[in-house]
Amino acid sequence: MKCKNCGSNLDIDTAVCPFCGTPNPVAEKHREDMARFEKDYRHTKAEVIGNSKKFNGRTFRVAAIAVTVAFVAISVLLVGFNGALSFKLHKTRLKIESKKYMPEIGTLIEEEEPLALARLAQGKDIRFDYTPETEGIRYAIFVSQNYSDLFAYVMKLAANRHPSYFDQTAVYITDALNYIKRYSEEGYKRDESLKHFFDAVRSEAVLLIKTYMNLSEEDAENLLTYSDGKLLLVIEEALNEKVKD
Repeated sequence: MKCKNCGSNLDIDTAVCPFCGTPNPVAEKHREDMARFEKDYRHTKAEVIGNSKKFNGRTFRVAAIAVTVAFVAISVLLVGFNGALSFKLHKTRLKIESKKYMPEIGTLIEEEEPLALARLAQGKDIRFDYTPETEGIRYAIFVSQNYSDLFAYVMKLAANRHPSYFDQTAVYITDALNYIKRYSEEGYKRDESLKHFFDAVRSEAVLLIKTYMNLSEEDAENLLTYSDGKLLLVIEEALNEKVKD
């Protein structure tokens, strides 16, 4: 399933998105369902055992089938629960292991290398807890990942000289730019020492769009100040001009 806020992949039992911190409403319902199923199973089992002496042969067989079905259902749920627990332990281990990459992450941020940082974060599945010490870095990784997506979209567009009018690239580019804008602003609030990195990525994103989509100087200068609707309109117009070429 996807996070409704940032689109990241989520496990059904993940209470909070590890990337943007948005609560996952499905997780709470999942835990409630599991608790209810387990309660129902215990009640059914106790009732069957308590009244077993009063049942005739046919009733006993029906009850036995019911208990078996309930047992199988609970077993399936418990397997899922154990899988979710294992996944949580796996994520905890990843967070611990991620700390050893801090020096390399710091170097890539200092050298303003968002593509390299995105590759490192994805390749090593780097994750951090919600702590003041790592909040800025978490947002630097978010910005880098969206810049990497933006770079891929624009390069694909540059390679395809005649994109379709129905191509969704304009929407993807707009979304990536919006995420870069939002995450860089949030990251700067949490760690002002990373301002140079966020500013550099924003500038590179605008330069990338301007170079390959032939934006006007005015649009390039104001690109990240436009509203979502205005930004999408500008990108769509640039894409349509490319289709005509």
